[in-house]
Amino acid sequence: MEPVQNSGGALVTPPIYIQRVRELCDHYGIVLVADEVINAFGRVGGWFGSSELGLRPDIVTVAKGITSGYAALGAVIASKQIADAFLGTDDNKFMHGSTFGGHVGSCAAALATLGILEREQLPERSRQVGAWLLQRLREVFADHPNVGDVRGKGMFIAIELVRDRETRESLSQEVQLMEWLSDQLLQHGLICRADDRMEPVIQVAPPLVMTMEELDLLVHRLTDVLHVLGRRLDSVPARYAAVPLPAASAVPPVATPARSPSIAA
Repeated sequence: MEPVQNSGGALVTPPIYIQRVRELCDHYGIVLVADEVINAFGRVGGWFGSSELGLRPDIVTVAKGITSGYAALGAVIASKQIADAFLGTDDNKFMHGSTFGGHVGSCAAALATLGILEREQLPERSRQVGAWLLQRLREVFADHPNVGDVRGKGMFIAIELVRDRETRESLSQEVQLMEWLSDQLLQHGLICRADDRMEPVIQVAPPLVMTMEELDLLVHRLTDVLHVLGRRLDSVPARYAAVPLPAASAVPPVATPARSPSIAA
């Protein structure tokens, strides 16, 4: 299971669901695997989505953020009980090989990335700044007729789009809406994924190192794009202009660490 589900748009798993899944797995002897390919290494705050949501998996799969995309690498983290079962004994163990397993260049990129994440406290920054960004987006789009929900965790947020906020009428039948919306986002200088695999959403996953000024610019440009969407759908937002900047006390007191000079630092 994915702690914060990507498909459908940053769906945060409820605590009671996590608790029941763990109980069922324990009761029936099922191995619980957490898909952290997207969640891990600061994306949803903290080092892992599992730890952020209180999930205790038996196996964790990771990739992507482990090298910040500088090199291809995936990894599996397992509990001691499962790892020991694979290791076995000298005359009875699971033998497996991979042509690119333990690739030196990819592992070096991963070690450098993990060092930067730790030194600059980026997972913690994602948790704090992400909460600020989520709240700000909810304030800005609180009465936009085409925004049904703003949800997420850390720096992984989704803006769910609807035809009508009150009735929650879906936009899923709107032909080529996502293609048009992706183009609008690019025209406004934003690289966001417009996803309609379930209900249409705009996925917002900014770099963990973005400054507060850059994040505020992101909010303003998203507001511009959603206003254009409202005009396309013949809906007039009750409030278009972005809300004023929050008072200094509302901004999380997260110091921006000095940037590491390079990925090889």
